[in-house]
Amino acid sequence: MKQLKIFALILWVALSSCVKNNDDSSVVGDVIVVSKMSGTTVVYGLAYYAYAFSNLKSVSVVSSLDPTKKVALAINGSYKNNFYKEPGDTDYSATKPSAASYTFNSVFESGETFASDDILSSEVLAPATFEKCAYNSTQGYAEINWTALTDADSYAITIYDDEKNMIFKSAEFNNSIHTVTLSSAASGWASGHPSNGKTYTVRVSAYEYEDNSYSAYDIQSTSISESNLVWGN
Repeated sequence: MKQLKIFALILWVALSSCVKNNDDSSVVGDVIVVSKMSGTTVVYGLAYYAYAFSNLKSVSVVSSLDPTKKVALAINGSYKNNFYKEPGDTDYSATKPSAASYTFNSVFESGETFASDDILSSEVLAPATFEKCAYNSTQGYAEINWTALTDADSYAITIYDDEKNMIFKSAEFNNSIHTVTLSSAASGWASGHPSNGKTYTVRVSAYEYEDNSYSAYDIQSTSISESNLVWGN
């Protein structure tokens, strides 16, 4: 599933800048509530991320609500110090996740083990509502506007082609920004994009941090909203 992999990159860069010892045998774990629309219903899932400087062999997560249920994380590509699990379509539910403590049990390639906890509250973000997502042919740029979310700390925009490949990624915006104009000259486009007449999927992701920590590995919840955009028409 390619919906949330932007988090893995954001969080890993943040952790790399914060951890000073590359022999550090600790692990940072983060559980995030993900909300999106399914038809007319808001549904919720959980995403799990674990980060370390040393290479990991395995990571699993258990919740205080059901310690018998173990969630196994997978390696993120070739990054052996970055494990994750993002919700698949069947992992979403109309029931909001309850507050709980999540324990990340990690095994390093060296055989050393480490356990760390992440506290998840019951707070969730609603998916943002698009007010406008259209190409302004007079001005030569796309206009993207959404209704501000009361509890959102920041937003980001990603754009996908018809094969679900991410072809644009914005910087993270602070919560006062919910109107963006986007031209073909903007930084963040993949080579060869955008193309006139092509339909893209614009996604607005909203983020809420844990206790206003504003740390990229202390995210409480995120929401996803999508709208189609025909470029150049």
